[in-house]
Amino acid sequence: MRRVLGYLQELSFMDSLIQEYYAISEAAVIPKPLVLNSLAQVKADHSLRKGFSETEITWILENTIQQFDIQPTIEGRDFHELFTGPNLRLETVALIYSLAGIANMFCLTQDKSSPRNLLEYRSLFAKRMLLASDTILQICKILTPVNDLTIWVLYENVILSTVVYGDYSSTKWHRLGELSTHMFELGLHRDSHQSSDLPPFLVESRRRLFAAAYQLDKSIATFLGRPPRITQRHSDCRLPLDIGDEALSSNAQIALASQSLDSNGWNLHGRFQRSAWIRLRFLISTFREEILELSLQSSKEETADQLR
Repeated sequence: MRRVLGYLQELSFMDSLIQEYYAISEAAVIPKPLVLNSLAQVKADHSLRKGFSETEITWILENTIQQFDIQPTIEGRDFHELFTGPNLRLETVALIYSLAGIANMFCLTQDKSSPRNLLEYRSLFAKRMLLASDTILQICKILTPVNDLTIWVLYENVILSTVVYGDYSSTKWHRLGELSTHMFELGLHRDSHQSSDLPPFLVESRRRLFAAAYQLDKSIATFLGRPPRITQRHSDCRLPLDIGDEALSSNAQIALASQSLDSNGWNLHGRFQRSAWIRLRFLISTFREEILELSLQSSKEETADQLR
């Protein structure tokens, strides 16, 4: 555990990677304020740290064991306080590692003359981050029930696995299974089961993650020629609203941004933002699911007719 947490000595480098990733990427799924606020707090607390004592490791483990209790009145801008600072949890560390590994493979924030720009270094760094986040996930399975942070880490872990091991990797397939299982356990697939006690920003965050995972599932199933794990037949999660990430900082901003949407949840200003891409990819994937259902059946004359 000391070795895994010791990677936080590279936190300044990880911070620059994740900052740039969110500055330029339209593929980021976890809302920007929820990630960057967390990152800023962890950096403020641990950027100069050279290691963790046994007492400090025990403190983090004890935080992780605690049930992740989310009050309905909490605002998005304050959400990070539940799992950073004196409440730092292992899931937070794993999320930083996963995002840093993904961003690093995209060659971000790297001087072309620096050894860190070498493909070998990027690959080794990503593998270290994947191994570290994997280790933390295994520990969290033992210590704490599934929560929203776990889902965040699992999603980014699937993406990082694809980057590290490639599209044909069975590792990616297995991790997708873990992600879908944990989402079902937490109820992300059933909007009708969303508790009214959840704050609006978290409901929107869950919808984004479900939509992104649904699209990822169809992409992987198509590529590998295997049945999808997440289907519309067993889900009724609504599409996330087409609002900017910053609106999720407070419930008042969500309400204000919602006034600029049409009846289908699209923004009326013609803006292309992360939520719009998530919605669009989801809608395209619903057609892909129908095609997969037909293509994976035994060949019949009726199948050809349906495809026409």
